[in-house]
Amino acid sequence: MSLINNVISAIYSLDTALMMTLIFFVVGLIFRMKIRDNLKAALYVGIGYTGLQIVINYMNQVLEPAISYFATLGTGFTTMDMPWTALAGLQFAAPWTFISIPIMCFASVLFVRCKIFKTIHLDIWGYGQSLLAGGFAFVLFNSYIIGILVTFGTFILCLILADRNAQRWSTALNMPNTTNSTLFWMSVGGSMCWLVNKIIDFIPKLRDLEWDPKWMQNKLGILGETSVMGALLGIILGLSARLGFSQILVMAIGLASVMVLLPHTLKIFMEGIGMITSASSTWAMKFIGEGSEVYFAVDIAMASGTPVAITVATIMYPLTILLAYVIPGVHYFPIGTMSMILYLGGWCAMYCKQNFFRALVCAICVMIFLMCGAQFVSEAATYICTYFGVEVAGQVTSVAFSDWIYIIMTSIHKLFC
Repeated sequence: MSLINNVISAIYSLDTALMMTLIFFVVGLIFRMKIRDNLKAALYVGIGYTGLQIVINYMNQVLEPAISYFATLGTGFTTMDMPWTALAGLQFAAPWTFISIPIMCFASVLFVRCKIFKTIHLDIWGYGQSLLAGGFAFVLFNSYIIGILVTFGTFILCLILADRNAQRWSTALNMPNTTNSTLFWMSVGGSMCWLVNKIIDFIPKLRDLEWDPKWMQNKLGILGETSVMGALLGIILGLSARLGFSQILVMAIGLASVMVLLPHTLKIFMEGIGMITSASSTWAMKFIGEGSEVYFAVDIAMASGTPVAITVATIMYPLTILLAYVIPGVHYFPIGTMSMILYLGGWCAMYCKQNFFRALVCAICVMIFLMCGAQFVSEAATYICTYFGVEVAGQVTSVAFSDWIYIIMTSIHKLFC
């Protein structure tokens, strides 16, 4: 067991891009690609992901002055908002964590081979959400059995939702044979976006609005160009954060750069994925059957590089701060939540097929749900963090605990325990 623990710990300590390169190289071997083609495809996946992270980190750096300003507004709140990164260590807290990861990897491939699911889910960081949920259940109900059932139950749920979202994901993002690996967004984001879109479909004039990038360029002219739109968003955000003239200009050129560079990094990623998916189709026809499809689960970050996603995310930064003041019963300031807003924009833009109007409405509704959910589970979240040795001062929460599974578990615990 200690050997397995050491191997898994070493894997998790690797650079993300390196790990993705290794994972897709192994996937290529499974699909019997030629070594030369396999190596090239795996490297392109790693290079594309590296480029994506560089641009996202640059975007966070550009937005930091505005976020810092918004943080100063958070006085009078009684609950601390913890970012997802602060909870990452809790994924390893449950006793069964390390043996669960190889089981999930093996099961993912086996399920596809046996035609139970269509998604190959080898994103071991995505497994962390199931492991965290299992640890939450283990502590909350003081039961190994419940914790293990929740861990593997949420893993199965992730595969089900990945299959259901595969067509929408691959079509909206022009990423053939891929789907999402992030249970949190497929569960909460998927259900809320489905509901919001159904409501919009009942409103005659709103349901006909098609504000996609082409529409925006046609109607807004030069203002609808990706780079110009990014610069305008930077100026508006800088003004709302009361930044100086030079800082506003830096933010404008920074967001314009992000708008242009992100799609190009995704093209590199998709070139690598395309070579592997071509081999997967041949493999599927041979070993699963004619007409069979195989999808690769990839991280939510892959949805965050479109102009609509970036635009929605940029608008949501100040709106999220505003929501903290106007939503009744919310007692935490969402500074930790800021780290996931880009992914919120990515998910909503993807689900709404790059329709800006629908994506923005969905993002607002999803954020309201997440903030209310985080407040609801705050007492349980504080207990879990304290149990696993996370140093907290007072009551804490995180939108990472706003998924349906945590809300359901917390409700059961409040009612019956």
